[in-house]
Amino acid sequence: MNSGGLAIKFNSTWRLAVLISLLLAGLTLLVFWPVTRCGFVNFDDPDYVLNNPPVQAGLSWSNAAWAFTTGRTGNWHPMTWLSLMLDATLFGKSAVGFHVTSLMLHAVNVVLLFWLLRSLTGAMWRSALAAALFAWHPLAVESVAWVAERKNVLCTAFGFLSLLFYVKYARTGNESEVQSPRFKVKPVRQRVYYIVCWLALGIGLMSKPMVVTWPFVMLLLDYWPLARVQPGRWRFLVLEKIPFLALVVASSVVTFFVQRNSHLVVAMNRLPLDERVENAIVAYGRYLVKMFWPADLAVFYPHPGSWPLTTGLLAVAGLGAITLLVWFNRSRRPYMVTGWLWYLGTLVPVIGLVQVGGQAMADRYMYIPMVGVLVMVVWGGFELARNVRWGAAVLAVMAAAALVVLPVLSWRQIAYWQNGESLFRRALAVTSNNWLAHYNLGEALDHQGRTDEAMSEYRQAMQCQSTYAEPRNNLGVDLDKQGHTAEAIQYFQQAIQCQPGYVDAWNNLGVVLEKTGRLDEAIGDFTQALQLEPENPVTHKNLGEALDKQGQTDTAIQHYQTALRLNPEYPEACNNLGVDFAREGRFAEAADQFQQALQLRPDDAEAGNNLGYLWTSQGVHLNEALALIQRAHATNPKDSGTLDSLGWVLCKLNRPAEGLEYARQAIHYAPRPDASFYDHLGDIYAALHQRDQAAGAWRQALGIAPSPEISRKLEDLRKR
Repeated sequence: MNSGGLAIKFNSTWRLAVLISLLLAGLTLLVFWPVTRCGFVNFDDPDYVLNNPPVQAGLSWSNAAWAFTTGRTGNWHPMTWLSLMLDATLFGKSAVGFHVTSLMLHAVNVVLLFWLLRSLTGAMWRSALAAALFAWHPLAVESVAWVAERKNVLCTAFGFLSLLFYVKYARTGNESEVQSPRFKVKPVRQRVYYIVCWLALGIGLMSKPMVVTWPFVMLLLDYWPLARVQPGRWRFLVLEKIPFLALVVASSVVTFFVQRNSHLVVAMNRLPLDERVENAIVAYGRYLVKMFWPADLAVFYPHPGSWPLTTGLLAVAGLGAITLLVWFNRSRRPYMVTGWLWYLGTLVPVIGLVQVGGQAMADRYMYIPMVGVLVMVVWGGFELARNVRWGAAVLAVMAAAALVVLPVLSWRQIAYWQNGESLFRRALAVTSNNWLAHYNLGEALDHQGRTDEAMSEYRQAMQCQSTYAEPRNNLGVDLDKQGHTAEAIQYFQQAIQCQPGYVDAWNNLGVVLEKTGRLDEAIGDFTQALQLEPENPVTHKNLGEALDKQGQTDTAIQHYQTALRLNPEYPEACNNLGVDFAREGRFAEAADQFQQALQLRPDDAEAGNNLGYLWTSQGVHLNEALALIQRAHATNPKDSGTLDSLGWVLCKLNRPAEGLEYARQAIHYAPRPDASFYDHLGDIYAALHQRDQAAGAWRQALGIAPSPEISRKLEDLRKR
C-alpha cells in the first residue's frame, strides 16, 4: 500500500515536471520566434556560413574532415561546423533554417536547465522559475539570434547534459553507499553515467570551449546541493575530476594556439595586464547591472583601455560587498556560495585576462554565467518568502513582473537583429567610440549600394581607431569602383601597414595593380597573400587571371583548378578555366566549365556569352548559343564582347543583315581595337556579298594582329 502510494506520488511529480518542461519549451519558442524573421548579419556570419564553401556545400565526409582540422575564424569547434553544415543540407542557404535550429537549441537548453536544477535540488517551482528567467532574458538574445553564435547554444546544450549525467553519477554513488546490499545499484551503471558525462563535456568543448570551467563547476555542485564535500573526501573528489580536466587542458591548448595563429590574441604590449585586470573587475560589475537592468544592450562594447578610477573603485566595492555577504551566509545558505562562484568562475575564460578581440564584454558571454546569479536570486527569494511577512505575495508579484517584462525586452532586442544596418545603428546609439560598429554599418550600407554613406562610416571607424585596417581596405575598394585608382592603392597599402597579415588587402591591391598593367607587382601581391593563406580560393583565382595576362596559361589553369578544389561552387573560376581550356583547344572541357558556371549562377552573363561563342565557333547548338548570348546582351547591352558574339552567331544562322549592326556596335564600344571583331565583321560583309567592305574589315584585322586564317580569307575573296 505504501509503496503504491509512493509510486503514485512519483508518477504525478514526474508528469508535472514533464508538463512544466513542455510549457517552458513552448513559451520560449513563442517569445523568441521573431528571430526566424532575422537575416544573416555582416558580422562573422559571412565567415561562418555565407562565404564558407564547406558549410555551404553541406554535410559530406570531406567537409566533416575539414571541420575537425580547420582553424577558420580563429576557433577549433568541429561540432559547430557540423551543425551548420547540417542546416545547409536541410534548409539550403536561407537564414530561416539556421535561426530555427538555434532557437530549438535554446529551448532544449531551457528544459535541460530545469531538469538539472530539479534533479540537483528537488525544488520543482524554483527550478522552473530560474529556467524561465534564463529562457526569456534579453541577454540570451545575442546567442540565439546570431547565427555565428550557434557555438554558444550548442556548447551549452552538451554542457548541461554533461552536468545532468554528473548528478546521476554522483547520486548513484551515494545510493550504492547507503542502501542495503539487496537494493544496491550496480557499479557498472555508475561508470556508464561517468563516461556519458565525460563524452558530453568533450562534445561541448568541441562546440565552444566555454565549458572549460566544468570540473570547477562539478566541485561547486559537490559542495551544494550534492553535499559530497565531507572530511577526508576532498582527495577523491579532485581525483575523479582528472579525466574531465584532461579534456579541458587539451581544449585550452588547442584553442590558444589556433587563436594565436589567427592573430586574435591581443599582445601584452597592446593591452597591458593592469588594464586587463581593471576591465575584468569592471566587466563583472557591468554584467550584473545588465542582468538586473537589461538596457542599452549592444552587439559590441569597445574596450576603453583604462577605466576612470571611480568606476573601478565602485566595481571593487560592489563585488566585495556581495562576496562578503556570500561568505557570512556560507553555512546557512550554501546555494549563495555555489551561485556566486558559478558566476565568477564560468566568466573567467571570457573575462579578458587573455584578451581575444577588441571587446570589453559581450552579452553572449553571460549565457552560462547568469545561471549562477539566478540560483542566488530565486533560492534567496523563496527563502525570504517563507521568513518575511507578505514575502510570498511580494515574491509572486516580482516573479510575475519579471516573467512579463523580460519577454517584452527580448522582443525589442530581437528587432535590432533583423539585419546588419539595424544591429549596428543600435550599437552606435548606446555606445561611444565604437569603431567596429562604424565599420560594420559601413559594410551593411555598401551591400545596399549606399557607397557614400558607407565611406563616411569607414572614415569614422578610422577616427575611432587609427590603426584599423579593415575600413582602409573597404575604402580602397569603393574608391577603385569610383575610378580613383591611385587613392585606392594608397588605402590598400595603409591597410597592409596596419595589418601585414591582411590577406584581403593584399588581394585587392593586386587586383588594382593588375588593372593598371603592373602585372609583376600584382603577381607578387597575390603570391604574398598565398603565403599568408595557402588555401584561399579567391587568391588562386586572382593569381590565375594575372598569369593569364602574362601568357602563362598552364600555370593559370593549375591555380583555377586549385580554387575549384577549395571551393567547388566558384563560378568565376569555372569560367576562367573554361576560357583557358578553349585557348588550348580543349573545347569539350571548356564547354563543361562554362556550363558548370551557369549551373552555379544561371544569370552569369560572361559564362553564357563564352559558352555561346564556343558553340558558335564550332558550328554546333547555334540556336542555344543565340539564346545564351541574347540573355548576356540583355544584362549588359554595351558589352563589346557580347555584341560581337551576337553579330557572329546571327551570321552563322544565315541572318547576317541582323548581325551587321551588332558587329559594328562591338567595334564602337570596344575599349581597344580587337582583331577578332574585325574578322567577324568581315564574315558578315562576305555573307551579305559586300566584297569591298569584307576586304576592308579583314585588312583592319591583319593590321591589329597577323593571322594566316584571315590572310587566307582575303586570298579566297580575290580569287572569286
